[in-house]
Amino acid sequence: MAVAGRREPVPGVGRDDDEVAAADRLLALLGREHALAFLDEEDLVVGVLVQAWTAAGRRVDEDQTQPGAAVIGADELAGDVAEGQVVLADDFHGSIFSKPVHQTIALLGPPGSGKGTQAARLQEEFGYTPLSTGNLLRAARLEDTELGRRAAEYMDRGDLVPDELILGVVREAADDFEGKAVLLDGFPRTRAQAEALDRVLAEEDARVERALLIDVPTEDLVRRMAGRRVCQANGHPFNITSNPPHVPGICDIDGSPLIHRDDDREETVRARMATQIPPLEEVVDHYRKHGVLVSVDGRLPIDEVQTALVRALDAQGDPA
Repeated sequence: MAVAGRREPVPGVGRDDDEVAAADRLLALLGREHALAFLDEEDLVVGVLVQAWTAAGRRVDEDQTQPGAAVIGADELAGDVAEGQVVLADDFHGSIFSKPVHQTIALLGPPGSGKGTQAARLQEEFGYTPLSTGNLLRAARLEDTELGRRAAEYMDRGDLVPDELILGVVREAADDFEGKAVLLDGFPRTRAQAEALDRVLAEEDARVERALLIDVPTEDLVRRMAGRRVCQANGHPFNITSNPPHVPGICDIDGSPLIHRDDDREETVRARMATQIPPLEEVVDHYRKHGVLVSVDGRLPIDEVQTALVRALDAQGDPA
């Protein structure tokens, strides 16, 4: 699971010379040394320009994202930058044409914090490859590996899989993540797992470079989760607080009754919190002591949480 380096520029591969030149001029004026690492990918230059215009605080219209218009846009923006009329953000970088700043990150959060939603968004924004121990365990079981068979004994009983088995499947999967930017989703879950993961990564001269915590007070989590409702017919999700149906108790989509699942009842939710939050707090403490933790207020609207997470990932170096 080695840290991936930036690829060298591949000038002119598969792209119109005018577009490549336009992007080169723009990047030169940004004062950056970004490698145009993916010139063979469709719409690379358009992506560069859209990100640059956005960084300049300018609206990007759909017709400006066409290749010909993109070249003109590059020239216009480059001229404005050169004349000092536009000052781009100091931390501007384009995730479309450069690797993420941080190659291995851990996304942390209690149940109901919105971690799954944000994990999907970060994967789309930065191209992270998700590493989910749940998925790895299920794959090992389906492949009938030795570790998979041992883990299945615990899973079938509904027991927690021991740390040594979880770290075993992570180690086995390490080659699949070689050279990729990895997002640890729901892992590590305990301090012991975090410490063991540090040792696994150290063998590859790598580390968790950023740990992002979506922080939500327990009472807010209980309200969120206990307020969940799903329609009886097709499982369409609602929440009586944040996403209520138009007619109480009735699904907006298919008109079937909404039900309150046993797993979402307040007493069950509180029991889960009592079990899962203390180990999470130990993992948070672990990464705080390592100086890589960034906490984001998970009570904010979803888009604002995403913005805060992206800002944390864009920043160079360890958090202050």
